[in-house]
Amino acid sequence: AGRARMRWADELAVGDCVYFARGAKRVDHVGSGAGGGGMVHAWSSMMPAVRREPFWGSVFAARMLGVRRVTP
Repeated sequence: AGRARMRWADELAVGDCVYFARGAKRVDHVGSGAGGGGMVHAWSSMMPAVRREPFWGSVFAARMLGVRRVTP
């Protein structure tokens, strides 16, 4: 799982949907690829601002469940 996370972080493209979960593998957070190994996401419902940050700098990186690429 660790290698898959590293590979996806390196290949994360603009618009990729990144899903995060904890415990029972239920998705509880979603981000979007921002290019250059970064992502954008709403940090929490208490802070409704969208943030851009490096994927590996995110506290969510260890909770990554999967990535889906949406193509036209």
